[in-house]
Amino acid sequence: MKSLTAAHHELSETRKQIQILSQSAGKLLSFEERLDEIGLYPLTPTAIEILQVNVGENVQPNLCSLPR
Repeated sequence: MKSLTAAHHELSETRKQIQILSQSAGKLLSFEERLDEIGLYPLTPTAIEILQVNVGENVQPNLCSLPR
């Protein structure tokens, strides 16, 4: 998928983004209002579904106490 800039989309321009947001400022719900509308407010944690562990090979010996 191309970026907005690469696709020459009008929203790649900051001025256009600000113009659109300014026009809809009073019409948008807050984050809390939207969560409440869909039955998710207050937002609460659920079970962990993904655990990501990043392991790198470029460890500086003076920063790591584990043997290589």
